Amino acid sequence: MRSLLLVQPDRESITDTALAADADCLIFDFSAVAAESSAYEIAHTAFTAARRWPIQPSLYARIPGLHDSAADGCLDRVMALLPDGIVLAACNGADIEHLSIKLAVREAELGIEHGVTKILATVPAAAPAIFGLNSLANASVRLTGLIFAQQDLEQALGIASKTMPDDAASRSPIVTARHLMLFAAKAAKLPAFDAPSPASIYATKLRDICAASRREGFSGKVALSENQIAIINAAYASS
Repeated sequence: MRSLLLVQPDRESITDTALAADADCLIFDFSAVAAESSAYEIAHTAFTAARRWPIQPSLYARIPGLHDSAADGCLDRVMALLPDGIVLAACNGADIEHLSIKLAVREAELGIEHGVTKILATVPAAAPAIFGLNSLANASVRLTGLIFAQQDLEQALGIASKTMPDDAASRSPIVTARHLMLFAAKAAKLPAFDAPSPASIYATKLRDICAASRREGFSGKVALSENQIAIINAAYASS
């Protein structure tokens, strides 16, 4: 995967625009709308349409961290959609192991193949999580990649991202966490996906950021806008 488009399941029109973007993966973000029934109905429509698409993208659902009281209910409802995988926010190795057990139970209940539901982990979301990155390597065979949690980490560290340049990799302490996350991905033999850039970023700037990101070792990048997909796909294409 090169491009992972973050989709907010808040309107019916998302289906056509998200599919037409040609992203390798669509991540439906339920982390802020876990209690809203309409979000799951919209996602169901989108999943159904995506599975009829000639080249089907991977379909993932982002759920709240497992310590959130809404996580289990959200997981129950998204598993009914039969996603290809789950994106887990703010997690460590123990959380991934815990989620893997929860997925196994739900796969059995739904009568689907054990282990078919994969996990993408968003890390590190807070300062303590940096010191637990080595726990990811053997957390679960379901784990298929790591996403750099830049925005969460900025908030945890009290960094005002609006006053910083878009290419946050150029500054410390974000750069330290970024490189440690890349080491963790390499140790676990997993692809690392870069954090999203603002939806309003100029195309030339996004190309520069993607080129630098690929040189660092990232395999792809999360997108906030359909307009970013073509640039990301080109930047991370196999040479």
